Amino acid sequence: MSSPDPQVRAARNLTDPPPESTPEKKRPRAPRNRGPVVAVTGAATGVGELLTARLAASDEVKQVIAIDERRGEVSEATWHILDVRDPAIAEKLRGADVVVHLALDLDLETDPAARTAYNVRGTQTVLTAAAAAGVHRVVLCTSAMVYGALPDNDVP
Repeated sequence: MSSPDPQVRAARNLTDPPPESTPEKKRPRAPRNRGPVVAVTGAATGVGELLTARLAASDEVKQVIAIDERRGEVSEATWHILDVRDPAIAEKLRGADVVVHLALDLDLETDPAARTAYNVRGTQTVLTAAAAAGVHRVVLCTSAMVYGALPDNDVP
């Protein structure tokens, strides 16, 4: 079943295997004039890097805006190097149809208070910036910790 919503179609296409990335099989891309513009925070590492690569390889996505504190390996994305807690991110999100917020500190070696402060402030800034930039869809990645641990069910 095909959805008329280009963002839904693009998300469904992410389940397809990525095209071969060997140099001899790469072909020049025609400019994309359809599909959503997707911004990904945390685009240089982990899940963010994988998602950025898949979106950039999809013919259903017009443009990928990649945001992280360092540049990643996905050359097809438009990169912006900045901290997600910086309000200047609003300008980088302008023109995006959807933001996928994956810039999270998940390192258990980080001081818990500092990790929480980074994650909460970063998410607040991204949500505020998305609203200011006119982005109507934001996808947040989170964990069971947002609900808190029950006394008889410890959440690591």
